[in-house]
Amino acid sequence: MNNKSTPSPLTTTAPARFVCTKLNAFLARRALHLKVVRKNLNKAAAIDIDLDDISKRGCRDGLPEGFVNTAKGLFYYEGKKWYQLSSTPILPVYRHYSDCKTRNMGVELMTINHAGEFACADISLSDAMVKPDHVMASLAGKGFGISLTIKSKELLVQFLQVCMKKSLELPTYLVADSMGFVPGNKAFLHGSMPIAQQLLGFDYLIPASRVPRGIVESGTLDDWKTMVAELVHGWPQVFALSTAFASMLLSLCKMDVALFHFYGGSTTGKTILLQLPMSVHGHGGEPGSAPDVNILRWNTTANALEKNLSRYSGILACIDELGAYKQKDFASLLYNITASKGKDRMNQHLEIDEAFTWKMFILSSGEMSIPEKLATQKEQIQGGQEHRAISLNIRPEDARKDGETSEDVRDRAERLKHGLCETYGTAGKEFIACLLTLKGENDEALSYQEMCKFIQGASKDCYGILIGELQKEGYSLSDIQKRALERFALCWCAGILATEWNILPFDEDVIADAVMSAARRWLDDKPNQYNPVLLALIDIQRDLVKREGAHFIGLKEPDNRKPGNHWGYIHHATEDFLIFAPVFEEWCQKHSLSASDVAKELVRRKLLRVESKGHYKKRPLTGMDRCYYHIKRGFISADLNCA
Repeated sequence: MNNKSTPSPLTTTAPARFVCTKLNAFLARRALHLKVVRKNLNKAAAIDIDLDDISKRGCRDGLPEGFVNTAKGLFYYEGKKWYQLSSTPILPVYRHYSDCKTRNMGVELMTINHAGEFACADISLSDAMVKPDHVMASLAGKGFGISLTIKSKELLVQFLQVCMKKSLELPTYLVADSMGFVPGNKAFLHGSMPIAQQLLGFDYLIPASRVPRGIVESGTLDDWKTMVAELVHGWPQVFALSTAFASMLLSLCKMDVALFHFYGGSTTGKTILLQLPMSVHGHGGEPGSAPDVNILRWNTTANALEKNLSRYSGILACIDELGAYKQKDFASLLYNITASKGKDRMNQHLEIDEAFTWKMFILSSGEMSIPEKLATQKEQIQGGQEHRAISLNIRPEDARKDGETSEDVRDRAERLKHGLCETYGTAGKEFIACLLTLKGENDEALSYQEMCKFIQGASKDCYGILIGELQKEGYSLSDIQKRALERFALCWCAGILATEWNILPFDEDVIADAVMSAARRWLDDKPNQYNPVLLALIDIQRDLVKREGAHFIGLKEPDNRKPGNHWGYIHHATEDFLIFAPVFEEWCQKHSLSASDVAKELVRRKLLRVESKGHYKKRPLTGMDRCYYHIKRGFISADLNCA
C-alpha cells in the first residue's frame, strides 16, 4: 500500500468540500448550472412585453428553437401563431438518462413560480407521455404556471423531447442505478453527493431514485475522529468500522455480497456494532430513534427488506434484531440476500417486475446466530452461504477496557450512542475522495483500471498474511473458509487505508488485531460452521425415518417381496440398517462427499459397525449379494446437531 493520496491546491471559487481541486470542481458543476439558469430566468422575467413584441424582444437564452420566455410566461411559435405553454417563464436545467441511454430519460425544469421563488421539477419523459395529467398537476403544485389544455400537454411533451436532443446546449447528467462506483469511471455516488474526477460523456451524476434520507452529514470529520478515538474499544467495534469502508470496495474487487452477523446476549453491545459503521456514511442513531435513522429492522417482510437493501446498495446496509423476523421463508430470504438479488415478482399486469439488486456488505445483529435461526425452521446453512453469511459471537468482555467495571462500559456505550446521533456521514466521503486522488509511482493520478488493480493487490496481500498467520496458529482451513476469509482480508485492507489516510484514529496494528480476532472467533465457533458431513447425515436420517418401510425388508424374511427400489435389509436381532454400498455412496455423492468421509463420522459417533479398523464397508452376509454399511438403529433417533 505504498500509493499515497496527494492533495492538490484549491483553485476553484466554489466552497471547498475536498482538498482536491478536481473533486470540488465536479461537485460545483450543479451549482454553476443552476446559477446560469437563474440568470436567464431573471432576464426573461424583466421582459414585460405584449404578444406582438415577443418575436423581437423575447428571451431565447437556454431554450430550444421556437420557444421564447417573457415575464408573462413560456411561448411557442407555430403556424404563424404564438401558443402559451405557461404563465411563468420556464427553462431546462439539464437532461438526464442512464449509461445505456435508453432508461431514466427526463429533463429538470426551473421556473420563477407564482410566489416569486425559483422552483425545480424533474420530469420523466415516460411519465409525460403516459401520465400527462399527473405531470401537469405536479408542476402546478410547485408553482409552475402551466395551463391544462390539450395543446399545452402536446407542447410540454414536444418541449421535453427537443430538450433531450444533443443539438441543444444543455448539461447532460448520468443517472446512477444505485450509490457506489460508476463502472469504468473514477466517480462515486455517496447519498446524493457525486465524488468524481471524471465521468466520460456526462457533466454530473445523480441517483435514479430518492436515496435514504439519513445518508447525510452532521458535524466534522475531526469531531467524528475525536469521538471514535475516545469511546471506541475492542476488536468487534474496530472490525465493524473497517467493514464500513471495505463495503464500498466490493465492485472494485469483483467480490460478492457478504453478511456479517453479530450475535450474543442482550448486553453485549451488538446494536452499537451497527451504529458505528453506519456513522461512516450517515445518521448513526439507534433504530427508531429518529425519522432519518439508517439501521433497518428484521421485523419486516422479505419484499420490503429486499427493496431497502437495494436503496443502500454501494455503501453499507445494517439490519437489527434477527430474532424479530417471524416469516417462514428465512432460508429463501437468506439465499437471496447473499446472492445480491431479490425474488422475481409479477405485477398487476401479469408482467415480471425487475428484481431488486444490491452490492455491498450487510451487517446484522441478534441474540441467535444465523445457523440457529435456520434451525428454528428446520433448515441448515448451506456451503454456498457459509462464506457469505458469517456469524460472529460477541461477548460482554469484548468492549471492556482494562480496569473498567460493567457500569463504566455502559456509560461509555451511552456516550458513544449519543455521539453517533450527532456526528456522522463524513468519513465515507473522505475515504472515497482519498481513493480517487491516489497517485502512482510516476506521481500521476491512477486510472480507474489501475485503481482497481491497486485495491485488488492490497487486499490479496492482506489475505496472504491472514491465511499465513492462521495456519501458523494451527488452523486447518477448508476451501469454503478460505473464500470467507477473503472478505475479512478486504476489511483489513480498507481499515489500513483508512488509518493511512488519517480517517480512522488507530494504528495499523489495531486494525490487524481486530481482523485476526474476528477471524479466530468465527473459526472457533464450530457449531455455526458449515458442515457438509452433518448435512449428509441429516438427509440420510430423514430418508431412513420416512422410507424405511418402502425400501427395506427383514434379513431373515426371504419370502417377503423385495421392493422395486431395494435399499437393504433390517437386521433380525438388532433392527439395525444394513444399507447396500451403492445406495449409501449415492447419498454421500449428493453432498460431494466420499462414503468414507461420512462413515468416519458415524464411527466417531459410535453409530456404525465396521468390518475392521479403517474398513467401513462390510462383506455380504448369508442371503445378501452385495456389500453393505451397517448403521445402528439408534441413528434414526440421534440428535445429530450434538457433536
